[in-house]
Amino acid sequence: TDISVYHLKTFSSVEFIYEDNQLVEYKLIHRKIKLLTERGINAFNKLYLPIYDENDFLMVKARVINSKGEIITLKEEDIKEGVDEDSERKYKYFAFDGVDKNAEVEYLYMYKKSPSYTGSLWNVQREEPQLDYDFEFISPWGLIFDFKSYNGLNAIEYDSSLYKNKEKNRWFLSLDSIKYLPYQQSSAHKAQLQYFGYKLSANKYRGSSDLFSYGELSRLVYEIVFAGIDKQNQKFLKKQAKKMDVEKLKDEEEKIRAIENAVKSQIIISDISFASEVTIKDLWEIGLCDLSTGTKILVFFYDYFDIDVELGLGCNRFNMKFDKDFELWSYTSEYFLYFPSIDQYTSANTYDRLNFLDSDYIFNYALFIKEVDLSGQKYGVGDCRFIPKNDYTNTGDTIIIKADIKKHGFSDMEYDVYHSVKGYKAQFYQTYSLTVISPFVP
Repeated sequence: TDISVYHLKTFSSVEFIYEDNQLVEYKLIHRKIKLLTERGINAFNKLYLPIYDENDFLMVKARVINSKGEIITLKEEDIKEGVDEDSERKYKYFAFDGVDKNAEVEYLYMYKKSPSYTGSLWNVQREEPQLDYDFEFISPWGLIFDFKSYNGLNAIEYDSSLYKNKEKNRWFLSLDSIKYLPYQQSSAHKAQLQYFGYKLSANKYRGSSDLFSYGELSRLVYEIVFAGIDKQNQKFLKKQAKKMDVEKLKDEEEKIRAIENAVKSQIIISDISFASEVTIKDLWEIGLCDLSTGTKILVFFYDYFDIDVELGLGCNRFNMKFDKDFELWSYTSEYFLYFPSIDQYTSANTYDRLNFLDSDYIFNYALFIKEVDLSGQKYGVGDCRFIPKNDYTNTGDTIIIKADIKKHGFSDMEYDVYHSVKGYKAQFYQTYSLTVISPFVP
């Protein structure tokens, strides 16, 4: 069989509670899994648990029921602690002892964390079959959450019994079994799995509704990206803008490309992070910067040269489908740029270039934020639009080889090789070629 594990039981409980006038979130996870193959054993012989705060990890219980029916219970001293080298986040972990084929592992843990109410996505379906799946979500009476299911998953139900006495709200999902969806190479597998999303939509204590909408997000992101550079950093960037050979260019697309190439040949922009006290000047001088700051820098230069630019917020289409109707902030994890005058896209990522936005983010909806001026006051206004796919003929990889075999024979051949790449195929080459081209006027 290709099935390595069978999920016998999954129970997840999320509860929002006010403690000392602060809203906190409790999560409880209970799972029981049968291991059928060596691959299944390797996948589940260790369990890693996140630590948000050492004092907020409330409970861990685990046991193994091996193929002989013997029960091996986890001891407190078996739980170890580690630190992720990249994020420096702490985690707890432990190994299951006595695991063999046809053994069952069962664990339960609970922890407290800061509440996630702007939008969360919850995966339900897996690559392996499941039985006995239950989820519940509990909130104070005055906090109303919206839920939406995807890819054929049953709708989340509401339990009205607690609401009548103004005690709490409870939503739940209960399934006897869930059909598995085997992984297929190069498919949008994760986006096809059944999942649901939820967010806080109304606060009856304050009489507020339509919370955490795309409109609200547009205003917040505008303040961060379009108006988020302080005067000191603006002064520095204006000096750099004056060095760029842009103003003499007549064509709008040429200007956009010149600015993009100037910035991306000066600094490498990638998915890294820096301390908040590091300035744009510092990053510019070391030639390295994070995606958020790189986006701010590009937007600043385009605004400086009076080029109309919109900020796009979207998601990886292989992980999820952006929902323009259910306004969940979880769908807006990636930044990119759109230029209405030429109807083209790019992003701050060093490897992306105009008209060749990362292919993971095309052919999907996204939220686009543009700047509007009302009586001298500037705002960010957003709307959702579809990003079309690129013309495949604009991407290519051509190799032409001429070999002289008449004169020298097979043992001593001469080759003339021509290699040409364009579009997406050229992404990883152009980054290095630009480093030898000065983007500034001498």
